[in-house]
Amino acid sequence: MIKPGDCIVVEVSDGKLHIYDNPTYCMTNSPIFPWHLTNLNNYTHLSNINVSSSTLGRIKINQPDSGIALATLPSSDTSVDRFIRAVYYSTYYHKVSDPDKQLI
Repeated sequence: MIKPGDCIVVEVSDGKLHIYDNPTYCMTNSPIFPWHLTNLNNYTHLSNINVSSSTLGRIKINQPDSGIALATLPSSDTSVDRFIRAVYYSTYYHKVSDPDKQLI
């Protein structure tokens, strides 16, 4: 039974109807949905937090620009990259009650 707030994907592959729970609340076209969920394992490094400094050995390094957390977010128009971006943005967006507060 689907409860309010749940999300599913209904997909036909190999001539069969498949229904999947969708914990990401995102979807795109091919490849099949389970493939996209497995592919998310390749993006464990994505974050919404910029790490602007670090130490390598005895050298202190500083990132001169903001946005480094997004440096490895895929940017092509393929369905695979669109899915990764959709999951990233839907995970880290800020919900607000007033539309005017959404504007930056």
